Amino acid sequence: MRKLASQLIRGCLTAAWAIALTLAVWGQGEKPKASPSPVPGKSPVTTNKTPYPDPGKAPAPTPPPAGWPAMPPGWGMGQAKRVGGNYEQSIAVSPNVKLDLCVVEGTLRVNGWNRNEIRIFVKNGSGFNFERKDEGKDPAAWLKAKGADVKKLFKANPDCLWGDSIEIDAPVGASFEVKGLEYRAAFDSIKKAAVTADGGNIAFRNVSAGLVAKTGQGTITVEESRGYLDLATTTGNIIVIDVKPGEVGDSFNAKTTNGNITLEALEHGMVTVNSIAGTIAYTGAIRKAGDYTLKTQNGSIRLTLPLDTSCQIQAVYGFGTFSSEIPYKLLTEDVNMGPVKTKSVQLGKGGPLVKLQAGYGSIALKKMPVIAKTPVAPKATIPATGLLD
Repeated sequence: MRKLASQLIRGCLTAAWAIALTLAVWGQGEKPKASPSPVPGKSPVTTNKTPYPDPGKAPAPTPPPAGWPAMPPGWGMGQAKRVGGNYEQSIAVSPNVKLDLCVVEGTLRVNGWNRNEIRIFVKNGSGFNFERKDEGKDPAAWLKAKGADVKKLFKANPDCLWGDSIEIDAPVGASFEVKGLEYRAAFDSIKKAAVTADGGNIAFRNVSAGLVAKTGQGTITVEESRGYLDLATTTGNIIVIDVKPGEVGDSFNAKTTNGNITLEALEHGMVTVNSIAGTIAYTGAIRKAGDYTLKTQNGSIRLTLPLDTSCQIQAVYGFGTFSSEIPYKLLTEDVNMGPVKTKSVQLGKGGPLVKLQAGYGSIALKKMPVIAKTPVAPKATIPATGLLD
């Protein structure tokens, strides 16, 4: 029996090897099947199977889009870099000229100078032309910088400029209206600006007659400026340092959905600040005839004031506390076990109303540190006798 079983196993193994050898030889001689012919009225069937790359070799770079020039070695390993040209134009304008433009991508820098001329330089980007929007009298009082991109990379925004950098020199009395998509912008030493962007940081300095800035995602910074200020960002911080009204009635408004708001040396009397999720920090004096409203739904409010401040504080807070380093007189208070607590206090002799509201956060009044003045040495006196002899 054992001998018979051994012979049967050996015979099965021999048959299996023979079958395998026959299949291998038959497979080598078989020709690949041709692709099926397209059937009239139906779309041809295509197969796009990408073979797995050799683990020891780097995959080939992705080819550039149709119509683009050849990229240098290494292109395709990261985000594609747009390739444009360098363009520069200038035009004589009036001292108080207004310039409109749209920026779809890049970094915009605007600088005021003491010339009645606008100069625009685009680096590695789109071409452009000046379009008169006034009555055509010289010098130009209202212009539009209109994109002239021969490649038409942004077909949905053909009038917009784009590039690695867009530099504009304009008179210090110039006003700007800028709209666009994703770009960063910095304005210095101009009269007025109205800037909107879908995303990107925006910075201002030395704006003399007011500004409006709105960005979807980015930080807004304003320094040493005057006039009406209206600032808004969806996701980003707002930082304001050393600003004041240009005339009576100029107000200050700042709003962010998700970000902190920092205000320092703000001299406006009409102040409205709102943050959905973020901390509000105010450092400076309270104007005698001011009206202040600072609100945050999810964050804290911190006011750093001079010790001799006179005003009335109306604090509304929920899951948080109220504290003050400055002595105050309690006017009214409701701090029961409910979700909303209110406290009204008087600082100094009272005065303008400051309304503070924090839903999930604390309200704190801090004492501004006193900076000691450095004594000035008396000037040396020179005897008058003998100077004119």
